[in-house]
Amino acid sequence: MILSGSGKFQVNDSVFDISEGSVVRVSTHCDRCLKCTSDAPMLYLCIQAKENSLGGYTLDDAAITERVSLL
Repeated sequence: MILSGSGKFQVNDSVFDISEGSVVRVSTHCDRCLKCTSDAPMLYLCIQAKENSLGGYTLDDAAITERVSLL
């Protein structure tokens, strides 16, 4: 959820605009990246969990992947 500012969001090979009030849900197994393009800093809230993993509440829920940024 974007709380302030604006920018670009990339999911796999798709890029789209985001701004205050935008909510983005990204399925598991997708790469994601975001970039602030506004003069003001972007403030956002990120909630991330592996599918069906909320019962465990661990720090190992995320996997870091490598993809060329299109931003």
